[in-house]
Amino acid sequence: MTEGARKDGDTADLADRLIRLLERHDIAEFSYQDAERKIDLVLARSVAAQAAPVLPPAAGGSQPARFVTSPGVGRFRAAPGALPRRVAKGEIVGFVTSGLARQPVLSPGDGSIGQACQADDTGVGYGEALFTFEQD
Repeated sequence: MTEGARKDGDTADLADRLIRLLERHDIAEFSYQDAERKIDLVLARSVAAQAAPVLPPAAGGSQPARFVTSPGVGRFRAAPGALPRRVAKGEIVGFVTSGLARQPVLSPGDGSIGQACQADDTGVGYGEALFTFEQD
């Protein structure tokens, strides 16, 4: 076996072991870098796992509550502005920061965001509720 083939096999074996660990511990994203390699793994989530959490309708309400959820793992910061407020689909309502990377938190549709579910500078996980959301 050549040195290149052995390294490729070692890398594939490492990737398989990392994927099993991520699945076992329900981790969606993993990044690692050293002098020899850089590894970025993102596991696909099932449709059921990606769906926004749903609460029963409020008293007298006709629709169940929905949430704006975190696009990744990191520290959450809400965009400036008083709550509740009207938002358009795709509008940035906050950010999740991990190291130097900053991911925008986008409104899932036209409607209004209400109560914040997380305080600013709180650590959040992928898919975690950040705001209540009422779609038009």
